[in-house]
Amino acid sequence: LSHRLGRRKILFEKRKKISDYALVMGMFGIITMVIENELSSAGVYNKEDLMSTGLKTLISISTVVLLVLIVAYHMLEIQLFMIDNCADDWRIAMTWQRMMQIGMELLVCAVHPIPG
Repeated sequence: LSHRLGRRKILFEKRKKISDYALVMGMFGIITMVIENELSSAGVYNKEDLMSTGLKTLISISTVVLLVLIVAYHMLEIQLFMIDNCADDWRIAMTWQRMMQIGMELLVCAVHPIPG
């Protein structure tokens, strides 16, 4: 019992850190996207310039990191579910509702301007 509680506490702390990192990456991508759009709209540079491509590449990298963090978050959430319910197999935790939620979350967070 104490082993499960200790493992649960460690997983909970990891999940909290990953959630914080995901928030930072999401906000970074949104702020960078707004900056790129405002600079382009103000005529500082064209959409075809290297600066625009560089900012959009940075947004794409932050999006990929965000998607990896989301998957890691849900993996930890499933592990916590398994500990809470004394489950031996992770497939028990994967309901259709959870799979749809993860899929929709990844789909929504994957929207970003493509470089080029």
